[in-house]
Amino acid sequence: MTADHTFAPSDAERLGHEVTATVSALLAGRRSQIEVATGCILAGGHVLIEDIPGVGKTLLAQALAAAVGGTFSRVQGTADLLPSDILGALAPNADGSACTSGPARCSPTSCCSTS
Repeated sequence: MTADHTFAPSDAERLGHEVTATVSALLAGRRSQIEVATGCILAGGHVLIEDIPGVGKTLLAQALAAAVGGTFSRVQGTADLLPSDILGALAPNADGSACTSGPARCSPTSCCSTS
């Protein structure tokens, strides 16, 4: 589902249940997080997934992307991370194009901090 995808409000509940059921099949015991993330995606918003290492944050983002027909990209937060690393830059590439798309051009994006 892309940002310009529209659907009738009456379909929101059905879509939410379908996406939640699909993702819940992969992640047992995370239903409330899945419902919140699904609601944010259906509303066209953003989700920051924070938790301790090893609990399935990346798997949740990957499953949500697959369930809504989106793309997935991951950002590893480091001390030298720049906004252009996430958003992309308007600079000439080797192939002559003028823009480098960062992972934030995808939806959903997983961002993990190393600190």
